[in-house]
Amino acid sequence: MKTTSNHRMQASHFRSINYSRVLEAILLYYFILLLSYAALSKITEGNSLYTSLINAPLYLSAKLAAVGQWLIPITELVLAISISFKSTRRIGYLGIALLFILLSVYTGWIIWFLPNKPCSCGGLISLLSWKQHVVFNLVNLILSLVAWYLTKREVTANPKTI
Repeated sequence: MKTTSNHRMQASHFRSINYSRVLEAILLYYFILLLSYAALSKITEGNSLYTSLINAPLYLSAKLAAVGQWLIPITELVLAISISFKSTRRIGYLGIALLFILLSVYTGWIIWFLPNKPCSCGGLISLLSWKQHVVFNLVNLILSLVAWYLTKREVTANPKTI
């Protein structure tokens, strides 16, 4: 009899798991890790981001490339930090979505319009092909919007949690 009641208890516990909360937590940690990794790899690689920005088909001046060299990883770190707090999480996810929209447009522009395809990505992401970059960016855009929706639902359901 004990095994039957234990089995019922486990089944009841399984049904009580809030899968949207689990997904929200997974997405939260995923984006914190992804953005932190991307930012830190850009910072630790020295002037490679600057060189990539100067050589990228953005037609940046040396001053703008120097600003971008620091602005891009700082923005990634700020977004990672912003989703770490409930009070700024929703705006952080929208910022992440905007970042991936910009990256997708830039990557698409390079693929379809430029014969020379420089890559300013750092770390493991630099190993992706350009088409894989587009897929990666679009998947992350969708995931950031899912995370935003899940966070929005939580805030609407209980506005005092902010």
